[in-house]
Amino acid sequence: MRILLFDYDGTLAPLVSDTAKVPPSADLMKNLVRLSTHKNTFVYIVSGRDRNNLQELFANPAIGIVAEHGMVVRHPHTTQLEPYFASPPDLSWLPRVHQTMADISAQAPGSRVESKPSGLCFHYRRCCGDTGEHSAQEIRTALERDGTLMAGVEVISGNKVVEARCRGVNKGAMVSRILDKFLLPGEHPHPPNSDHPQDGTSDRTPSFVLCMGDDRTDEDMFAVCNHLSPLAASCSTVIVGPRRPTLARHSLAGCAEALQLVSLLAAVTD
Repeated sequence: MRILLFDYDGTLAPLVSDTAKVPPSADLMKNLVRLSTHKNTFVYIVSGRDRNNLQELFANPAIGIVAEHGMVVRHPHTTQLEPYFASPPDLSWLPRVHQTMADISAQAPGSRVESKPSGLCFHYRRCCGDTGEHSAQEIRTALERDGTLMAGVEVISGNKVVEARCRGVNKGAMVSRILDKFLLPGEHPHPPNSDHPQDGTSDRTPSFVLCMGDDRTDEDMFAVCNHLSPLAASCSTVIVGPRRPTLARHSLAGCAEALQLVSLLAAVTD
């Protein structure tokens, strides 16, 4: 069994100011779908994007998606989103955080605040000079100063973005849950209610796990993949982009190389 976990923005698509302008290319979709048809191969796009946007971009149910850094998952060959939390999380903090981000964004030309069902993002890729970095630090300081708020909120910094999300939810937590699902004793490797062809295999241990990402939010899933026994020996974690301190064991120079790797994997026959 093979499990392939790909971040999207910055890994399979270039980082741009307007993310709506970077839908997956026809070649990428062809290769991801082709990979998903390989025997016992499960493909996931693990992203911070909004669940509705990610479902629109990757509408083909052969491809699994993890949205909003792990808040919801749609397993490969299924159509339903599954939440990370068994019961709806407390999101009463959203208006307060939105107001803080909006007030600071108003003083930072080129920045914008993105609302998601379970979080908020301050984007500053379009800001000139140091304005964006200063504003991002101002947001982090303002939010972290509020102890009551921070009890249920985690503030993380990505590539030209500051995000507020529910504490305890991250890509690593959801990836851990995905891997546990495939490794449950007695469970067939295909997810429940899957339309994936059943071949009768009883081998529930992945022979290969590939995990690719480009920024801080991907370190959580690198950590899980590197240390989740007994997968570590068969797992390749890959950082995409300029070299920096990372838990990933391998690196690729950029999106072009990542896309080339996906293409090569898709071309391999079972």
